[in-house]
Amino acid sequence: MDLRAIFAAVLIVTASPFGAVWAEQDDVTVAVVTDGVPEGDFERLQQIFTSELVRLAQTEFSIEYVPFAGGWTADGIRAALNGAYENPDVDMVLVLGIAANQMLVSHPAFDKPTFMPLVFDADLLGAPVPQAGGSGRRNLNYLSDSLQFRDDLQALRRVFPFTRVAFVVDEIVLQSAGDVVTRARENAQDLGVTLTFVVHAGQSALWEQIPANVDAVLVTGLPRMPAAEFDTMLNKFVERGLPAFSLVGGQSSVARGFLASDAADQDWTRLARRNALNMQAVLLGEPASAQPVTFEGKRQLTINMEVARRIGLSPRFDVLTEAVLLNEEPA
Repeated sequence: MDLRAIFAAVLIVTASPFGAVWAEQDDVTVAVVTDGVPEGDFERLQQIFTSELVRLAQTEFSIEYVPFAGGWTADGIRAALNGAYENPDVDMVLVLGIAANQMLVSHPAFDKPTFMPLVFDADLLGAPVPQAGGSGRRNLNYLSDSLQFRDDLQALRRVFPFTRVAFVVDEIVLQSAGDVVTRARENAQDLGVTLTFVVHAGQSALWEQIPANVDAVLVTGLPRMPAAEFDTMLNKFVERGLPAFSLVGGQSSVARGFLASDAADQDWTRLARRNALNMQAVLLGEPASAQPVTFEGKRQLTINMEVARRIGLSPRFDVLTEAVLLNEEPA
């Protein structure tokens, strides 16, 4: 089913008789804010989140989705969010753009119940500090792992003790995520690491921008990079002998060609269900600000030994005994 079919799907169900916020309405309209028009993996990810809410709430509400795409710019994403708030038919806002989650979670005010289930590092991005388990900010719910950027650096430096690292991030996040650059650099400096930001703005051959003096690369989510180009980038890192670490995706990203990751292997269905439960609670009258914001994934350091061999790296024995090792034996 393509994206347009998902947005057009409206399941006619019986409204809840239990005093919900929209108990007298037949429909609930949810605005879906994305970075741009999603394709490939990101379109499938969006389908997981939208279908999970429909399945959970279909005995109580009729859910209709309306798309608001940001056009792959920070201003466009802000305009999409404002458009959702200004639309009188929209009851709730679900932010499913990877960059949009990172840049909007520190937004000062939310006019309608707004849900951001894809926040990678709440502390680094300046998200509201959790209060009694929720965001504490009116109309906001987000989901993020409790482990943060400093934890990632400490875990990955056990694989290879880098001191100068290129931090690859989408331009949209840097444009709008407040003091994320300052916070990241301060966290890194405390551990003796110098960060150089390499910005992806949709251009090709990103690997050519990696400075010659760095000894490792950290990569975040890059929603605008085509899959084939992403794989080429990983191969280029190997050719240069650069250890490349993924901050998102866990074991699946390591299998794809990163040297290592300590991120939880994403269980998107479980994350989508947690988000749907939060949205359902708001539909039934609870405040968005009180819904859980911490989503605990099972973190496990994973190392691709084939990549390690290709770049001439031999991790310490104590690291190898604790990590999940992919391609442990040469082909």
